[in-house]
Amino acid sequence: MAGLTDWLREYIFPDAATEVDSSPAVPQSQQPTPEIRAPPVGDLYESSSANKKAKSKTVAKSKASAKAAGPALPASAADADPPVFQAKRWATASSSTAPPVSVLQPPPLPPLQKARGAKRAAAVGAGYPSEPHPKPVVAHPATPAASRTTGSRLPKPPLPKQAEVRGNFTYFISPFDVHFTQDSIGVNFSAQDDDPTKKPSLMETAMECIKEGIPDKIEILDVVWHEGKVYVAGSFNRRLCVYRLLNIFFPQDFRAMKVRFKPEREKDKLFRFTNGDNRFTTYCQGHWIQVRSKVPSYVGKQKDPDPRWHSDQDGWHRYDPGVQWPEAHRAFGKLCSSQGSV
Repeated sequence: MAGLTDWLREYIFPDAATEVDSSPAVPQSQQPTPEIRAPPVGDLYESSSANKKAKSKTVAKSKASAKAAGPALPASAADADPPVFQAKRWATASSSTAPPVSVLQPPPLPPLQKARGAKRAAAVGAGYPSEPHPKPVVAHPATPAASRTTGSRLPKPPLPKQAEVRGNFTYFISPFDVHFTQDSIGVNFSAQDDDPTKKPSLMETAMECIKEGIPDKIEILDVVWHEGKVYVAGSFNRRLCVYRLLNIFFPQDFRAMKVRFKPEREKDKLFRFTNGDNRFTTYCQGHWIQVRSKVPSYVGKQKDPDPRWHSDQDGWHRYDPGVQWPEAHRAFGKLCSSQGSV
């Protein structure tokens, strides 16, 4: 019992042990036994929990004030975390002040996209641009092929670059970008496979293309690159002549033709006849060709001849003769007059 009393005086009631008693001394045998009451255990726990709660509230308030003020930097280099953890800690502290956004919800739309009907005017008044109004589509009647003019010429389709061309692949290019390999051609095609006795003329084939469309027999031409230019490869000079005429007189309908590029390593074979004779006989670099008809005729790259063609006696072959073919002018002129074109 004495041990418990000493413990209580030392730890629970320390002030009672140091008090000075001025009353006269009383013998210990006559002193009444004091009634010692220990505080309930529950009170000790309640006071301890109350202190912990007060301390936790104080710590929470200090953390909240630190978050509102922004991420705090380390006081010194010794207190700083490694760069990776430091950046992560600062980013976490900075992002904690931003309002939470749900990942599953889409971002809010601008006011202009939300505004519809009566709200559109309010959005425009707030400074947002007004929605563009599409222009009304005006339907233009299609111009029939029969009434198209022959004087207007569309831009030429682009010629593929030599380095980008792949062998035995087909392209659509202008007839003016392809050159003849011979200096002259006959007025008729060779015998047809379906009818050996039939040899259509160049003008008959051109009229067939205008009235019925491109026939299979001249649908595609083989060409090859040579000295930076595209030449016909093989016996395609007469086909090129037909396409030149169609493009000159009817540029709206025949501005491109289908060609197939042959590999350049086959030029020696392509520029020779089957008997071994040279096929590359042009002396104007293939810009124009002579048609061996009753009247010597020429087909170049334009309708009217260059004036220097007749005046220059020495270098006449360097200029474009145009279309000097009376039969072609009569046939195409008649067709244009019947169609009402200029």
